[in-house]
Amino acid sequence: MVTGLTIRTITSADHETVGAVGFAAWAAAEAFDESYRDPEVIAKVRHEFTVFPRETKGEIFVAALDAEIVG
Repeated sequence: MVTGLTIRTITSADHETVGAVGFAAWAAAEAFDESYRDPEVIAKVRHEFTVFPRETKGEIFVAALDAEIVG
């Protein structure tokens, strides 16, 4: 059993962290063609993760472990 885990609705204070966590997950994946490692592609993807929480119209939930967003 996991203790200290909370699932909750995102707040505006979470936007930057959610973008960073999403980008980090994408960057850590190894299921990509080498072209996805191009600096221009990386910059575009980072930007999209950064704006996603602010621009998304639906509900977004975050997973926080001991108050730190992990997903």
